[in-house]
Amino acid sequence: LDGYFKMRAREEMTYEEFQQKKKSIEKQQKIVQKKIDEGVGNQKAWLELMEEFLNNALHARDMIFSDDLSVKRKAVEKIGWNLKLKDKQLVWTYQKPYDVLLIPKYRSDLRRGRDSNSR
Repeated sequence: LDGYFKMRAREEMTYEEFQQKKKSIEKQQKIVQKKIDEGVGNQKAWLELMEEFLNNALHARDMIFSDDLSVKRKAVEKIGWNLKLKDKQLVWTYQKPYDVLLIPKYRSDLRRGRDSNSR
């Protein structure tokens, strides 16, 4: 836009040409700003979902083994689905994304390969 200002000042382009170029650039700026705002919004939403997942995963075991039934109910509502009563025991399947916590590889193998600090 600065270059167009200089061209207009040197009368290398008409006022109408300048206005047309200016409107085009402003339109492009609005499109880019909208994409940036959407990206920031998506990042915040993803971050909030990830934070909720990690907090629930961290506290799920304590909640499930708690003596307080309301705490257990809350945990099962957050992480479980397909609830069934089998032999007087509540059985459920973990809903996504909590089902990944059942994969032994992700639960137990925190150090994959060698340690980065090989002292």
